[in-house]
Amino acid sequence: MTKIGRIFRRIALCGAFGSMALTAPVRHVPARPIENRIVATISDTVKPLNILVIDAFKKNHVRIDIVATPDITHGVLVSKIIETGLPDANVYKKSVTAGKDAQHSTDSVVGELFKEMREGKTYDAVNCSTGNEITFPDLSAAMGTVINAENIAKNAKKVKEFLRNCPDEILNKYNSAQNIKSSMEYVNLLDSLSARGTKVYVSGGNDGSYSLNLLSLVDNSINVGSLNNRGERAFYSSNNSLVNRFEKDNIPVKKTKGGYTLDTGYGDAFISRENTTSLLHVPSLRKLRGTSFASPRALVKDFRKK
Repeated sequence: MTKIGRIFRRIALCGAFGSMALTAPVRHVPARPIENRIVATISDTVKPLNILVIDAFKKNHVRIDIVATPDITHGVLVSKIIETGLPDANVYKKSVTAGKDAQHSTDSVVGELFKEMREGKTYDAVNCSTGNEITFPDLSAAMGTVINAENIAKNAKKVKEFLRNCPDEILNKYNSAQNIKSSMEYVNLLDSLSARGTKVYVSGGNDGSYSLNLLSLVDNSINVGSLNNRGERAFYSSNNSLVNRFEKDNIPVKKTKGGYTLDTGYGDAFISRENTTSLLHVPSLRKLRGTSFASPRALVKDFRKK
């Protein structure tokens, strides 16, 4: 796997920290099919919000119970934050995939959404808690000029233009040109959504000031970093001049009757014990945190004010 592929998996799969798990008998729990959350129309004059979540929904990656085998998809947890915080909103979901299939799945989503736009469908907001990262040293070497965490905001348009048009043989010296060009198609899509009035929320990444999530280049995007429980910037959080928002990201997990509750910050989301892999009824000791969860919290906070 390329360096950018390894980093892509880390950001896309939420960056949980403090891992500890048991080796114990488990049951197989497949990823649940994508289910859009559609609410009844509030009234003839008040229409529900339309929120889009673009995330990884095809494979379980997030651990809820004590064993190491994942229980739910990353997209399910991100969606639950939004669904809990905005109970009267429609939440639509489209899946992208980390790893070797990332380009194909991203291309598919890009095509679907451009088709929707041509047909007149609109969204109030889109949350992207996935992404593709490039390190600032690699970006600087490719461009032949210094691009760093401090100056990326003022150089964002120049970087976008370079990555869209740079020959593959140059990009391949530093990262996967195929993945980067695919990511820039994704950025083009999100730019189009943003230009049509959709608020675009992007998780900044969990690699401090070392790397750039390419989705942070989207025009007028809300790029969200993480705060710890003391309200301070988390040590792992993205921290560059494109990051314009910070929110707390921790998702506590508690055992409850019949399963587990996840504290989304806006209420509890329930995960049935039958939808987890361990035969033991013990919550994971792994902390669920990362900019993946800060981003949907920012979205909810903004739209709860409306």
